[in-house]
Amino acid sequence: MVTCATDTGVAAGLRVAKQRLFCVLRRDHRPQRIGPADFVQCRFAPAAGDDADVTVDLFAGSVASGSPVQTVAATRDGSGSFDAQFGQVAAGAYTVTARQRDAAGNSGSSAPVAFSVAGPAAAAPDFAVFATEESLDDAAAGRMSALSSCEGTCSRTTSLVASARAATKLGLPHRAGRALRLGGATKAGGAGGVRVGVSRRVRTALRRSRGTTATLSVTAGSVSLSRAIALKHELSPAGLASHGLKLAGICSSQCKMSARLIISAATARRLGIRTSGRSVAVGTGSVTAAGSAAQTFMVRVASSVRRALSRAKAADVTLEVTVAGSGGASRRATRRITLG
Repeated sequence: MVTCATDTGVAAGLRVAKQRLFCVLRRDHRPQRIGPADFVQCRFAPAAGDDADVTVDLFAGSVASGSPVQTVAATRDGSGSFDAQFGQVAAGAYTVTARQRDAAGNSGSSAPVAFSVAGPAAAAPDFAVFATEESLDDAAAGRMSALSSCEGTCSRTTSLVASARAATKLGLPHRAGRALRLGGATKAGGAGGVRVGVSRRVRTALRRSRGTTATLSVTAGSVSLSRAIALKHELSPAGLASHGLKLAGICSSQCKMSARLIISAATARRLGIRTSGRSVAVGTGSVTAAGSAAQTFMVRVASSVRRALSRAKAADVTLEVTVAGSGGASRRATRRITLG
């Protein structure tokens, strides 16, 4: 028989809202109703051949899907019970499941137990995301930007720096052997793009260039990210269709970064891409990142529109980035990218 009991003493911040739950971690198909809990303790009757270790997964949301936000390896005691105590989580809905193996190597999973955590609304993580390739046209026009978010009293910054060698090739005066800051900007907290503003002298040098490299550094609240980026003569529609767009990103806590490339209905009609009068998402990409761990990921153009996009001489696309934290809170930011 399986019973589920309640207990206290779990890490601060994990508090289940006062409601009745059905424990469906069972083998005898007889669910037991349990009351308010700080954490769920599941008790299994010992069974011959069962592994002593039980893996318990905690999922954000009311269903056990995607990647767990926390995983605990628990060892059953002599009575067959085990405690699954998770670290601090934000308010919201959660689902827990248990996995176990027997002596023959067979693996079984329990049915899920859903519960909610009371408390203030979860805050979205701070994040910064930017493309590792930019057009000189966008850079010279001040349209190049990094997408970022932070909440409360915080700032979001961008800084573009060229090496001494790159500055020399651009024809920009600088101190011998020292890198040159090409531009940047600062904004207050919130979500959106922070442009890389440049001076008239830098703007002229970029427009005369056939291409160069620089280091883009971005901060947003508690996170910062620096990457070398390529400033190309142009970003072509054909190149985007064939190779996609590479993004670099970082979050202050575990998150999922999702990106879309979107064209307007007018652009879709001009390119011969089917539209119902609305904008069309022509590319997608995503990655799950641990807190403060920088990640790169690709946004790939859908095969159904790849040929139409590759034939275009020029197009404007919108890069939309949505970052969701493990507690379910999310933030979105967009910017325009010029192709051709």
